[in-house]
Order: sequence, then structure tokens, then C-alpha cells
Amino acid sequence: MSISSGEVKMDNFFKDLELYVVRSKDGMYYAKEPNYSNPWTEEISKARVFTVLGQARSAVTRLYNSFKLDDPPDLIELVVNSAKVIDQEDRVKKANLKRSKSELKADIKHRGYKVEKVQHEIDKLSKELVELHKGV
Repeated sequence: MSISSGEVKMDNFFKDLELYVVRSKDGMYYAKEPNYSNPWTEEISKARVFTVLGQARSAVTRLYNSFKLDDPPDLIELVVNSAKVIDQEDRVKKANLKRSKSELKADIKHRGYKVEKVQHEIDKLSKELVELHKGV
């Protein structure tokens, strides 16, 4: 099945995707990268997103027990029913072209150093040859 850029009907793409986040009673979300003293973040974009209900439930239990909370955190189900395919072809081709150009410049620079080294060796040998001819 070929998918072009733009809006995609989810019933043609996949069934409703269910994702889960854990939210404390004061509106904080369980963080993607929690630290031991504070596992919460204010921004949902920085929240840990679970794709399996059992893992999310386990996190609720773990947070409730580990931090001795008064009430268990809320488990929020997010249902995704639309998607947008973002075309990456132009961006990738441009990045590849930039990389190739950079590699070519580096190769030219490297070859220039080699030419200079060889030219220096030629000059050195030429001087030695001239000195040898003077001695003969």
C-alpha cells in the first residue's frame, strides 16, 4: 500500500491507536525521563507515553506505592484517529547533497595537500640533482 503526503484516513491506515499517559491529581504528568526525587513534568509533550495498557497501569501502581501518594494517579487514554504523513524526500535529498558536497570538498583539500607534498619532494630532489651536477 502506497501512502502519499497529507492527511490519511485512519481506517485505511490502522485502527484507532490508543496511547496512555499517567497524570497526578494536581495535573502533572509522569515524565519520560523521571528523576528519583520528582518523576513529574508539567508539559504533556514531556510525558512518558505508554502503548500498552498494562504498562501504564503498572506505572500508576508503582508511583502510588513508591511516592506514598494520597490518591492513585489518573490514567489517561489518548485515542489517535487521524494522521498526517510528512514528506521527507526533499529534505533527505538536500541533506544527502550537502553531505556529498562536503565530502568532495574534503577530498579536494586532501588531494591538494598530497600535491603540495609531492611538489615539495620534487623541489628537494631537484636541488639535490643540481648540487650533484655542480660537483661533477
